[in-house]
Amino acid sequence: MDEQIKQADAIALATYQKAADGRMRAIITEFLKKKPGAEVKYHVGDEDPFASYYPKPRARHGNKIIIFFTGPSDTMSLAVYGDRIPSYGDITLEEFKNKCKESSDS
Repeated sequence: MDEQIKQADAIALATYQKAADGRMRAIITEFLKKKPGAEVKYHVGDEDPFASYYPKPRARHGNKIIIFFTGPSDTMSLAVYGDRIPSYGDITLEEFKNKCKESSDS
């Protein structure tokens, strides 16, 4: 996880909002990390269409998503369930934010 955070040019947090057509739109609410000079094609308030989806019946979906960027495009994402990130050992979102801050500070 630490290496993925370190290698990312930017890491965004998006919250899902239900659209009129039922699609869950991933709206970027903040950048947890952004290297100086990093070119990311999205800004806070923008929808990342690659992270948006139409929910499937009986499928488990997160309420937020963490999006990694290398260059202008997103390269990887992690679902957040409540305040936990199961893909990273069930750490809290706050712990992940701290790791991003530490990576930015170093």
